[in-house]
Amino acid sequence: MNSTPPSTTPAAPRPKPQHPSYRAHRKQAFWQILLPMILAALVMLCLFVTLYFGVTRGSSSLTKWAEISTIWLTIPVGIGALIMLAVLTAVVYGLGRALGVIPRYTVIVQKYAWDVSDGAKEVDRVSHRPRLIFPWIRKFALWIRERQKEARQRAAEAGPEKGQIP
Repeated sequence: MNSTPPSTTPAAPRPKPQHPSYRAHRKQAFWQILLPMILAALVMLCLFVTLYFGVTRGSSSLTKWAEISTIWLTIPVGIGALIMLAVLTAVVYGLGRALGVIPRYTVIVQKYAWDVSDGAKEVDRVSHRPRLIFPWIRKFALWIRERQKEARQRAAEAGPEKGQIP
């Protein structure tokens, strides 16, 4: 390596490394970061100077420069709106294609999701007022009784010949 070892005295400044990758980095930093920023600042400065002298001199009307300023202000908004339009168009197109591919059973899945959501809301409501659980317990007990009654009726209809006890 071509880098110089650091000095032993604390007051001496450290020399910059001289290896090729560091030199390449410094060159890239200037051409890819500093130069574009300097050029953009110079362009903006020229625009401001042009606008200033155009407005302060009596040779042109103030409304013309106001309209030019409005145009410069609306250009970024228009570009942003076009980008948003493109994104929304892509989303709508993608959803249209996806809905053609997704099976129609999604409606059934959505119904079950709504039922689960309604159940979660009911559980939340009951958790805030515990006395509301008693009607649930009663309904559950009635449901169990109905299932047992239906099971006994099926067993009676099947009869002992199929090996089921009534």
